[in-house]
Amino acid sequence: MDPPAIIHHVTDINVAFATLDGCGETCYISPAVASRGGIAYDSIGEHISVRVVPNHNPQYASTTPWAAVLAAPLTAEPQTAPVAVDEQAAIADVGVEPLTEEEVMAFMQAYPTELHRAQDIVNELRPGAHLGWSTDEMPYTNRVHKLLRSMHERGLIARADLFTNTGQTRAGRTAYCRSIKDLLAESDDE
Repeated sequence: MDPPAIIHHVTDINVAFATLDGCGETCYISPAVASRGGIAYDSIGEHISVRVVPNHNPQYASTTPWAAVLAAPLTAEPQTAPVAVDEQAAIADVGVEPLTEEEVMAFMQAYPTELHRAQDIVNELRPGAHLGWSTDEMPYTNRVHKLLRSMHERGLIARADLFTNTGQTRAGRTAYCRSIKDLLAESDDE
């Protein structure tokens, strides 16, 4: 179930902010999500249903901890925008193959003393892949996040939760590396 929220601000470029009913925290709604959800400048005070994820923008995460990925009037369930037939062809033409564990491990071996975000790995190994969608309709970078989490849970790679502010309770970023020993060895050399 997506939490209900009330819109408290909409800018002239259709960036919206809403307050989540359950916790009172602020949610950022991008212009694209606002447009798909029918949110406009005159929507202030309306009740909506939003699907939220943690806001990973370090500049705003402390004041706006949530970002909406879907929004809809409270009477309706949020739905993804229907894809037109010609858009389906364009998505299929992207032809991006899923990353494999072997490719990720080779990348980690090539850069053993660096931390890598999922987006960095995608940009390096599959440039432009984030513009397409995977076969199970999940953004490509999210598929890579799942792969990296799985590899970490099985002990194949190390994970670092990065906090941007003192006292922050939730990591602002997550990065991965081949092993913590490699990172520590590099810092000992300096």
